[in-house]
Amino acid sequence: MSSQPDVFTSSSTWADMLENGAAKGLPVTFDKSVPLPWQKNRQDRANAEEAWSKANPPSKFGYERVEQKVAMRDGAEISVMVYRPQNSAGKRLPVMFVTHGGGWYQGSHVIEEIFQMRAVMKHFQIMIIVPNFRLSPEHPFPGGLNDCWDTFLWALRNDDSLSFDRKNIILAASSGGGALAAVLGIRAGNAAAGDDLGSEEVRQAGFGSKTVVKGVFLNVPGLCHPDFLPKEYPATSYAEAHSGTTVFTGDEMYLIWKLYEDPANPKCGADPDMSPLLADLRNFPAARIYVAGQDPLRDEALAFGKKLKESSRDVEVYFYPGVPHVFAMFDDLKETAVFWDDVGKGLGSLLK
Repeated sequence: MSSQPDVFTSSSTWADMLENGAAKGLPVTFDKSVPLPWQKNRQDRANAEEAWSKANPPSKFGYERVEQKVAMRDGAEISVMVYRPQNSAGKRLPVMFVTHGGGWYQGSHVIEEIFQMRAVMKHFQIMIIVPNFRLSPEHPFPGGLNDCWDTFLWALRNDDSLSFDRKNIILAASSGGGALAAVLGIRAGNAAAGDDLGSEEVRQAGFGSKTVVKGVFLNVPGLCHPDFLPKEYPATSYAEAHSGTTVFTGDEMYLIWKLYEDPANPKCGADPDMSPLLADLRNFPAARIYVAGQDPLRDEALAFGKKLKESSRDVEVYFYPGVPHVFAMFDDLKETAVFWDDVGKGLGSLLK
């Protein structure tokens, strides 16, 4: 998509919010010459999530949340949050498996409560499972992805005790978590099509028979390292989202990709497990993709939707001009109300 005023330039409601509303005072500058303050960012995010969670417990949305400890392939345990509608014990519900956003180096289950899950909990009776995967740079690629895949297989092994309908599964994510959810979708789709993933554990999951991923829900997703975006797709969004134009810049996102990289493999951005846009998408489940015009991740998300269409997959792309990355955290923004309505439409079409 080429640069157009009605795509990147702030919408009237977002411009007003930056000037007078809840976004007033947010930084719109970013100094790429300074190392990314990832430790401070992570702590600031944790503090914000704690405050939000205290004011907005799952019970506010009619849900309860239980923490599970789940062993990963290396023997470590991670925290996995399981959400159910109150008074639904024993019912086999559809399940949404969520890989949280935060650029792989920050965030937790709470960030998705803010970005998308509160609307889902308000309008749907669905189980939600969110692994708090280990973060970069301490656990670079493919560490977080491995944790998410291991947790997904754990959930499938324990569908009886968790009590969900394994023929009614949605994969979902926001931002950096989108790469993780997309890779899980690719693996599940390929397994359902009969491709051998080389693991007895995967074969026992019964993809395509007793295990059905009905769709993948991607909110402002990161899907391709910018150094490896195929040349056949437009690539202007990183440059457009420069310091002084929006609250999340291409320079910042580029440093986040670098933070996620395996230091021993600087070319890992070309790996489809890191950049799922580069993968074969012929077996990808149905997809619903939500894209912001002022987002540096815009072009790779639109390219993913285009590639899915070219692969004859079921895909719907919802586009919001003139608003930034994860704009839906601003409840008073006009586009947020449209987004929440679109979330209901998109998810409803996958669960029908």
